[in-house]
Amino acid sequence: MGGRVRVIAAGTLRGGSVEGGAELELDGGSYDNPAKKMAITGLAAKVRIAELRTLRSEPGQVATWEGGSVDQLAIGAGRVRFRLEENAAHIEEARVAVLGGELTVPRATVAFNASSYSLAASLTGAQLGAMLPLLPP
Repeated sequence: MGGRVRVIAAGTLRGGSVEGGAELELDGGSYDNPAKKMAITGLAAKVRIAELRTLRSEPGQVATWEGGSVDQLAIGAGRVRFRLEENAAHIEEARVAVLGGELTVPRATVAFNASSYSLAASLTGAQLGAMLPLLPP
């Protein structure tokens, strides 16, 4: 993971418990995970943590990226609007350019400690020619 990060926080530490909030900004970020065959470039985010102790954010936090790949699938620019609460990211809406079209996820919850995820998505405007290399021979 790389990029420029800016953190502004204010809070109190009492009896081992943190109280307060923070704002995090990421610009020019990248993520590369060879084990999961995943790479993302051009990451940017601005996240306001309303409660540090539970990592709860306000709704409408936004993260964007310029492109990347997941296994053999190239992905284009994308945007996810979300909130953090209860050890999970609650996706309010996500969009990513893929296969010449757009993949959208209307709502989903992703627990940070889950080993697998399941969600509903729709793909519109995809190009059949872009899908053919992904199909088995």
